[in-house]
Amino acid sequence: MHRKAVIRVIKREQKHDLWKSYRETKGAPTIYGPDVITALKEVWDMSRELYAERLCPIINECIEILIRDNMWNYDEILTAKLYAMSLATMKRRITEFQKVKSGGGRSTTKPSNLT
Repeated sequence: MHRKAVIRVIKREQKHDLWKSYRETKGAPTIYGPDVITALKEVWDMSRELYAERLCPIINECIEILIRDNMWNYDEILTAKLYAMSLATMKRRITEFQKVKSGGGRSTTKPSNLT
């Protein structure tokens, strides 16, 4: 290989390593993992699929009732995360539940038969 070609290959590899490390560290850290989302879905199902605006103020009561009746199978850390979840986060997660239930956003528009 030519000297300049070798330099370009080495430089490309260095940039690749930089981008790879950047992609691994970018973004906010994950606070609500799959276990928290599963617990939220359970509470959402129990509340007969309330909207987030109505579920957020009463989620503490729902969880306390489940704990009282020994139906809550989650630990204290996860419960504290659900108590601390904001309304906006709850809206985003519940919207995902509704999309899955309704069919994932499939269109009902049919193609025209104009040719």
